[in-house]
Amino acid sequence: MVTGTKIWERLYGNLSHSGDAESLSIYNDTLLFGAVTNSSMQGPDTLVAVGVADGNYLWEFVTDTVIWNFMPSFPGDGSVLFSSTCGTVFRLSFEGKLLWREGAGHDKMCVPAGGASGPNGLFYAGYREGSEAGSASYVAARNISDGSLVWKTKLPYRAAQYPAVGQLGPGGPLAVLAAMGDNPMPPGIPLLEPFLLTQHGGLFRNGVIALDAATGETIWHSQDRPWNSIVGAGDTDEHEEGEGPCWPDAQGIPVIAGDGTVYTSSSQHGDLRAIRDANGDGIISPSEVSTFETKHCFLNSPSMAPGMLVAAPCWGPMYVFKD
Repeated sequence: MVTGTKIWERLYGNLSHSGDAESLSIYNDTLLFGAVTNSSMQGPDTLVAVGVADGNYLWEFVTDTVIWNFMPSFPGDGSVLFSSTCGTVFRLSFEGKLLWREGAGHDKMCVPAGGASGPNGLFYAGYREGSEAGSASYVAARNISDGSLVWKTKLPYRAAQYPAVGQLGPGGPLAVLAAMGDNPMPPGIPLLEPFLLTQHGGLFRNGVIALDAATGETIWHSQDRPWNSIVGAGDTDEHEEGEGPCWPDAQGIPVIAGDGTVYTSSSQHGDLRAIRDANGDGIISPSEVSTFETKHCFLNSPSMAPGMLVAAPCWGPMYVFKD
């Protein structure tokens, strides 16, 4: 961390990387990442564990489903949880043993979503029940101990990203924030644009919903402004030679600040929004939303540090906001 000197490098010959950004996660002296072992899958299907100190291979767990944008959760009890794009949730020990599995199996790519653990013993999975465009999307809460279903809430439209879990300000409720939206397409298919826009009512949608973490009831729902293209803002601009399109998910993961403000990053028009239900009436009025227009689509969420918010849309630039 101090010098950037390489400590170790390993090649895991039987594993391949998917076309997307699987996260590297470290916990319990173990480095975990997603990989592909079944080439017929539409994305990563395998969790791999290696030692942090030397990169030595420890174990792998092969699923029968797609775990896109792989990002596991660690509840602090010596286990690891993750969920598939279609709602299958897995809990493993750090020896790679399956402790439980719940949710319908599905070997296809449904949506680029997954799950997150809360501080209340529950795991929250965002997903769509099927790969077809008209399939319903949900957030489901399961007990970390045994995988039993606590609640399941249908979303107004397509699940778009991993949920975020946090308290909506001091004294506020523990909430699950689910990003929703129609996914942008890569540039270069202009003949399809009128057809795809018609399928979506002429405009692409984008929004975020806050659900009560204990019950799944809606706390508030904020709709972003619609987008009149199937391609994210900036993806058709001229970029460096060899750089392909960003082709992002519909949003980055929402970020919950300590004061209860929720930050969302649109992968359609590139708006960074700050949302806070200041009067607690469950209705997000225009005065409770602040918007910064980057005019470049977002692939990832903003990041926070004490007194600082950092946002980096596709193709840049990076924006830093300070108190």
